[in-house]
Amino acid sequence: MKQIDKVYEYVVKKVSRDIIIDNFTKDKEVGVDAYEIEQNLGIVRNNASTLLNNLYNINKLIKIKGRPVRFIPRVIFEDSLHVGEMESEYDYDELRRLVLQSESEKELEDPFKVLIGYDKSLRNQIEQAKAAIMYPPNGLHTLIVGQTGVGKTMFANVMYEYARLKRGKDEDEFPFVSFNCADYYNNPQLLLSQLFGHVKGSFTGADSDKFGLVDKADGGILFLDEVHRLPPDGQEMLFFLMDKGEYYRLGEASKPRKSNLLIIAATTEDPQKFLLRTFLRRIPVIITLPSLKEKSVEEKVELVQELFVQEALRIDKSIIICPEVLKALVLYDCKGNIGQLKSDIRLLCAKSFLRHLQNNEDLKIEFSMLPKDAKDAVFKTSELDSNIQKYLNVFNDDIIIYPNKSKGKTVKYTNRSIYDIIYDELNDLKRKGMSYEKIEEIITEKMEQYFESFLNTINSNKFNIRELYKLLDIEIVDFTYELITYASEVLGTEFDNKILFVLAFHINALIERVKNNKPVINHEVSTIKKSYPKEYEVASVIVEKISDKFELEIPSDEKGFIAILLANNKQKKKERDKIGILVIAHGDSTASSIANVCNRLLNSDDVKAIDMPLEESVDKTYTKALTTVKAIDKGKGVILLVDMGSLKDFGDKITEETGIITKTIANVSTPLVLEVARRVAYKEESIDEIYNSLVNNSELEGKYNKKAIITVCATGKGTSILLARMLNDILGELKQEINIFSFNYSDIQNNTEDFINIKEKYDIIACVGNIQPDIDVPYFSLDELFDETSKKNFYQFIKSQNPNVKEGESIYNRAQSILQDFCLFVNPKKVVEYIRNVIDILIDTGEFSYYFKDESATLNLVIHIGIMVERIIKGQKVKFEKVKEYKKIYINEFLIIKDALEVIEGVYDKQISDDEICYILKILHTTKD
Repeated sequence: MKQIDKVYEYVVKKVSRDIIIDNFTKDKEVGVDAYEIEQNLGIVRNNASTLLNNLYNINKLIKIKGRPVRFIPRVIFEDSLHVGEMESEYDYDELRRLVLQSESEKELEDPFKVLIGYDKSLRNQIEQAKAAIMYPPNGLHTLIVGQTGVGKTMFANVMYEYARLKRGKDEDEFPFVSFNCADYYNNPQLLLSQLFGHVKGSFTGADSDKFGLVDKADGGILFLDEVHRLPPDGQEMLFFLMDKGEYYRLGEASKPRKSNLLIIAATTEDPQKFLLRTFLRRIPVIITLPSLKEKSVEEKVELVQELFVQEALRIDKSIIICPEVLKALVLYDCKGNIGQLKSDIRLLCAKSFLRHLQNNEDLKIEFSMLPKDAKDAVFKTSELDSNIQKYLNVFNDDIIIYPNKSKGKTVKYTNRSIYDIIYDELNDLKRKGMSYEKIEEIITEKMEQYFESFLNTINSNKFNIRELYKLLDIEIVDFTYELITYASEVLGTEFDNKILFVLAFHINALIERVKNNKPVINHEVSTIKKSYPKEYEVASVIVEKISDKFELEIPSDEKGFIAILLANNKQKKKERDKIGILVIAHGDSTASSIANVCNRLLNSDDVKAIDMPLEESVDKTYTKALTTVKAIDKGKGVILLVDMGSLKDFGDKITEETGIITKTIANVSTPLVLEVARRVAYKEESIDEIYNSLVNNSELEGKYNKKAIITVCATGKGTSILLARMLNDILGELKQEINIFSFNYSDIQNNTEDFINIKEKYDIIACVGNIQPDIDVPYFSLDELFDETSKKNFYQFIKSQNPNVKEGESIYNRAQSILQDFCLFVNPKKVVEYIRNVIDILIDTGEFSYYFKDESATLNLVIHIGIMVERIIKGQKVKFEKVKEYKKIYINEFLIIKDALEVIEGVYDKQISDDEICYILKILHTTKD
């Protein structure tokens, strides 16, 4: 094969449609350059550059200008992307915008995308429908089967819209006629008359000739709902029509009439039992729609939100949904499927709307308004799969739905606008008579919390700019991107995608507010200006740019809001792209546990995990692995750490399918993953270097016998020697396994002989000092060792590096893991932190020291209190027998516990009953007795 053909083959293999869209979405480089050809094909860079340009000159590659120049195959645009007529050369930004805008427009062209679950539970059904409706010459007759309320009529309508769009016809040329066969079930003659028409005198009351629906649907689609209600002779007339394209009106026996139509029928019954076999044989496509119960919890959440969106548009009011309401509507057994859910939500909105009219209060859907069966569903959450519980735990704040008639759809916000928050807060504080200084302090803190919480709700790994294009005008999104680019350059700060999301929505709300002459007031501008001078300066320019762009007079107070937004998302330097790390293991939580330990110890989220329950198929786990590898690959490859069996083959299969470099290491363990994660995080090694050194675990095993920590001082060894003594105290029993060496900063920077000698003989696992040297190991600053929490984290990290010390999971981590499977309304991580504070208070009193010497007893108490908090939030009550007598006997201990529990009462704003306190006291006494 010629070199030019090898180069072209390589470029086509490396650059796919999905890679182009994914990289452009993440604003990453796209295409192949000469250096990559040199590295992978062994062709000298100059020659590689010439070959790429030759392919460009013969119109096989498209050039992306820049340094380095990159190339992508033209064939992708012709076969997959369908962007339209392409130039030969583009700027990166120009091509990126062209591709993303084209993809966004294409999504809007597919009517099926209005169906929630179109890419999940309905994907196969939609593929069937598209194939049926577009089959030449006029499509295939189709039967839609499903329970009442699953959306059969909606599905049929979307099939029609898809066919009409693809054929480029209007409604007159391509009609859609709908008929419910159940409407005339008791009068078969009238039913057939409605369908096929009749001639005068064909039956009593037939005073004139009448056209039937078959005639009206000529050239289009006839939709027959509840088709099982059609009598046998009617079914026979239909299959004659399907076979011959001919039919007779009732009472007509002469020349048959012609009708060229496609039939889509729907039924709630088993077709084999209720339809004639001769009729059923004429329907080649049967599509079964899933019930609401069969849909994933993610789809149900999306569906509930969308139904509230429709009501917000209907009444032209914002609707506030309490998180408990969302969870209840998602979890309860809705017998009537989507139809009933829609009715239930409409009734809830009607009740809330009545309250709104009577009391002039917000349109809010509260838990108390739900029907009993929906409420009961929430109280059975402990029976749910742990992954569902984790997903639902994300919804802890009110969800606000805003109607947006100008775009014909609704934009969903999870928080109130910053302006509303400040307006409400300001009025409330003024009513309380607070001083100006105190008001300024409180509102500034509120603004910071608002932007911080908004940013935290957005997962930048899942964020997709195409989704933002769907919600806001492209002009606002693209302009926001320009503003962020400007801010990034001036501040020397890298922002991730989520600030684009937040600022775009903020600007959209700002424009609407100014257009509607609603004041934009920020009384804390002076404070913000002092706190964030650089950000404020940049925000001032951004406000000017917004004013110029949209020809609006933007108040200067807006500068403060944007300054806080910029300050709350500041990163000092861009983190380099790292090798991806993925742990896959059999079991419900094996991989997750390993990943959590490693991420916690290294203070990162580099290690991703996939658990493979024993009942899960290999294909399903592989699909998860494929998706995850695509998501975490940053161009440097992904290391897969697996336990056994078929998982070992995943890497090769993924590489073959995607072109992503993978390396697989078997017999996964926590120390092994920790070593991989440490080297990925702190060393500039390639994936091959890491893999080759660890594949047999030889290097890892050898280093276990020689671990070392180095201490470093900026001005000499004095401080580093003192540090070494401090470390001996912190390490305790670990100091027998760890060597500590002291250096001054210049020794390390100059790579002196003494330092080289230590590097060769020992595995340096950490560096501690008052200045960070240029060395690829985890660094802990001196000030961290004076903080108890940081000191414990340091100890745990060193402990994890030593295989001779048994690693155990703390009581509180075990409690958190157990509560994760039970709690829905409380965050297990947070509640365990608060319980830990309670227990610390109890220990400090000395009254219950006997109890906390037993780890299993302590674990039992932590879990009991966690479940108690969940119970109290749900409003459930417990009854302790003879509470007054028990309280009187142990009044001192009772009061100690009551005081300690004030921590939890303050956080959750709930009072803990005497009955609950007595139960806790009884648990403590059980061990004592």
